Amino acid sequence: MSAKTISIAGPRGLRIPASVLGKAAPGAEDVMVPPHEPIDVPEAYGRSLIADRFAVEAPAPAKSAGKPAKGDGKSEAEKELDKLTKDELLAKAAEANVAATAEMTKAEIIALLVK
Repeated sequence: MSAKTISIAGPRGLRIPASVLGKAAPGAEDVMVPPHEPIDVPEAYGRSLIADRFAVEAPAPAKSAGKPAKGDGKSEAEKELDKLTKDELLAKAAEANVAATAEMTKAEIIALLVK
């Protein structure tokens, strides 16, 4: 990644290509960022997303000082829901009277269900 970075966040989440983050290895996966979560990206790329209104400038992501955090920051409910398929999540949302649509990503549906 270039030396100059900017922190951005997307109101609907973001998909950052692996190549943008300097992961050029074959098979490197894109990074999926949940809604409103900040991520550091090269400044030129971040500014282009901000100009196109896909993202806003955000405070820098918190750096952990010391030991890495335990787990991935997900609650037990989120971990259980993450194991389900998108169709199963849509069925759960319907049971819970949550307005979820097939156009939503799994992460968006899970976010609605754990509120």
